[in-house]
Amino acid sequence: MIAFLIIFPLAAAVILYICKSDILNRSVTTLYSAIYLASAVSFTIQRPSDMEPYFMVDSLNVIFILVTAILYFGISLANISYFKDSDVPVKHQTTYYISLMLFVFSMNGFMLSQHLGLNWVFLEATTLATAYLIYFDKTNEALEAAWKYIFICTIGISFAFVGIIFISKGVGGSVEELFYRSLYLNAKSIDTFWINIGFLFIVLGYGTKMGLAPMHSWLPDAHSEAPSPMSAMLSGTLLNLAFLGILRVYKIMLAADDLFFAKNILLIMGFLSLIFSAAFILKIKNYKKMLAYSSIENMGIIAIGICIGGPAVFAAFLHMIGHSLTKASFFLTAGNILHRYKTKESEKIDSLMHNDYKTGTLWLLSFISIAALPPFPLFISEFMIVREMIGQGRITLTVIFLLLLTIILYGIASTIFRMLFGNRDNSPGEHFYDGIFLYLPQIMFLVLLLIMGVYIPEPAMKILNDAVSMIVPK
Repeated sequence: MIAFLIIFPLAAAVILYICKSDILNRSVTTLYSAIYLASAVSFTIQRPSDMEPYFMVDSLNVIFILVTAILYFGISLANISYFKDSDVPVKHQTTYYISLMLFVFSMNGFMLSQHLGLNWVFLEATTLATAYLIYFDKTNEALEAAWKYIFICTIGISFAFVGIIFISKGVGGSVEELFYRSLYLNAKSIDTFWINIGFLFIVLGYGTKMGLAPMHSWLPDAHSEAPSPMSAMLSGTLLNLAFLGILRVYKIMLAADDLFFAKNILLIMGFLSLIFSAAFILKIKNYKKMLAYSSIENMGIIAIGICIGGPAVFAAFLHMIGHSLTKASFFLTAGNILHRYKTKESEKIDSLMHNDYKTGTLWLLSFISIAALPPFPLFISEFMIVREMIGQGRITLTVIFLLLLTIILYGIASTIFRMLFGNRDNSPGEHFYDGIFLYLPQIMFLVLLLIMGVYIPEPAMKILNDAVSMIVPK
């Protein structure tokens, strides 16, 4: 099954390239996303071992595979309607779907690989696969965003490569020793200097892809210029991949009993992410960029949760799931707004709830979720992080944390409510295709969020606890 998940997207990309059929594009993508989701669910019950030791499912990556599968399935449904009433030629649509398949291939390879070097290769592949998707609209702004994305992420991935070299030096330079299983078993024999400096470079590198400050500057432009379904994928899945990569190396530090340095690096980058988000989100007039800065904020919260430790680690995983589903709903709804109003400037949109109540309702519910209000799971995760910070006596950090979150929430809320309930007498926007798949994925994501916010089912709780047990000191 692992082989199928990795190989099929490559084979599908070749088929789509040869056929260049609109119907085939949608059919193959939707079919594979459904199989992918079914496979991800089956992985929670039985772990396949057909490609060990290079690729395997474990307690840590299964949660990322499941989240990716859910989002990919929903976004595949959204893609059914995305090109309706569009003048984009089938040839360019096919390139879009091919790039999406290559993106999924590289994500699967990264999540399933059990070797530090292979992880690096597949994460770099995600950069190449998604660059065209960012440039898809072929505007000057999209070109600038794509080049910025390639340039900054390449610098970041170069940092990560240097970090891998340092860790390799610490274990004696053997390629076989870079399997995670071997690194965990032999962590205490790795020289402290090499493992610490290796972790620093890897976190800087993978942190670039995760959107952690100070290496985050590619993210707002890329998320803004990419087609909205791809913005949802970038925010809901790509950032998670880098988080998984950091956790893999963090576990090496845990096995080496040397977490002090690692925790402080994550704490600094987490708070820097909140500071940058708070500083810029108040001035942003582009609502897709606003959502991108919100992603930076939430990646910072996740990093802080990991470094705080204890129950906050569970909260970090829960926050990762909640953010992925929420931001996917948000960006898909932003795509509906852009399709109707033909602008990304929030000040040119108001009375959305009156003009398009379906889109307005989804926009409002997505905001309630990202604002960490009950009954959504981000309320639980942020509450758990704050409670653990207070329990550890980190009162100053708690105050700063809450202050920054308040500033960011104010910036988002002022934009969202102006768009929803503004009083200017503006045009309700142009007529556009109003199919069910413009709304169904968001409804699906929001229902899942509500379920997790009210009661986390026992199977989901077990998956979360198993993931937490991988990186919490015993």
